[in-house]
Amino acid sequence: MKRGWILLVIVIGITLIVWGILEQRLWCLVTGLVIEAAVFFKFTIVKEGTAKIIIRLGKFKKAVMVWGGQKLDADNNVVPRDTIRLLPGGLVFVGIRFIDTAYKYKFRWRDIQLVKSEEKVEFHEELIDYILVRPDVYWTDIKTAETKPPERIPLDIQFLVTMRVNNPYKALFRAPSNWNENTIVRLNAAFRGWVATKTLDQLLGLKKKPKNIWPDFKKHDLIKMFKTDWGITVEENGIEIRAISLPLEYQEAAAAQKKLEFEAVARSAETVGTVIEMMARVRGKKVEDIQKEIEAQPEMRREFLDLAKDLVVRKLGIEGKSYLDIRVQGAEGIEKTILNALAVWRKMPEGDRGKKETEEEKKEQEEQEEKEEQKEEPTPNIEKLRQKMGDALMDKVAKKKAEKR
Repeated sequence: MKRGWILLVIVIGITLIVWGILEQRLWCLVTGLVIEAAVFFKFTIVKEGTAKIIIRLGKFKKAVMVWGGQKLDADNNVVPRDTIRLLPGGLVFVGIRFIDTAYKYKFRWRDIQLVKSEEKVEFHEELIDYILVRPDVYWTDIKTAETKPPERIPLDIQFLVTMRVNNPYKALFRAPSNWNENTIVRLNAAFRGWVATKTLDQLLGLKKKPKNIWPDFKKHDLIKMFKTDWGITVEENGIEIRAISLPLEYQEAAAAQKKLEFEAVARSAETVGTVIEMMARVRGKKVEDIQKEIEAQPEMRREFLDLAKDLVVRKLGIEGKSYLDIRVQGAEGIEKTILNALAVWRKMPEGDRGKKETEEEKKEQEEQEEKEEQKEEPTPNIEKLRQKMGDALMDKVAKKKAEKR
């Protein structure tokens, strides 16, 4: 049926052309030519930011593209346009009908879609006759990627990669079948190796600052190969971490550590307050004045830290607890100073069922402490320091009374 209509249109077109020539009717001639052109010549619509590959009898003929300010050069590379398109909108000339056609292929990809207010990863597979040349964001993930030794924490990490096609011909005929899938697979291998060079804390920091990820991949051989051989460009700063998932046992450990950090903040605040009040009483000054002196004078800060460390160590010994790291983000002023000073004791939380130190470990620790005591003067304990300060203060008061008399 369709062929019958096509033949009828062809006959009508030829008839109009012949009639226009014989009768010298210009409008008949033009109408006949337009009809025949519509039958024998093929046009297609190319959407903004996409390209199509035209094949003639199964062989590559040309690539056509519509993207504002861009064009394809003789080698099918996307380059800036310096001329105006002749055809309006996205209309593009394909060639001779039934001989020249747009290349079709199956394209597979994964993305994140919002389903009932929840983000879900969806798999897509479509038969399409175009290729996206403008930048787009593609989702991928790696499972149980271990962090830097000796940490070796297995993580599930989601990445977002911004890519674009810089050469449609290379992407479809030089790259392996389904350019997106193969690009993502190779990137995943690179991501896994990259994660093995970072600690968990570093990865969490890079998640917040994605621009710091790009320098590690900018000169990677894989990125260069994609661009030159496959016609695919990974955009600058186009790699970012979307999510990091810890195994359940590590999540529980992280929650326990967070609890200990909160306890550390409370302990530091208590220690700071106790030490400052004691120093203020001994000197007969206000707490605010002592705090300013500690922040301004190195000697006062050193004295304060010695007292604070002594108090904390005593309390930890009484309670039978210790902390992985006393440093806490967000601590300011004197609290930050004491927290950073206490960070030298990097001990795991032991609890009631924790492992006890062996006799050899205790002996090594005692020897280390003796060496340190030989290098430095021993830190005065709190009672002696208070007595010394109190005696000095009483002598000073007695001298003033004698002068008045």
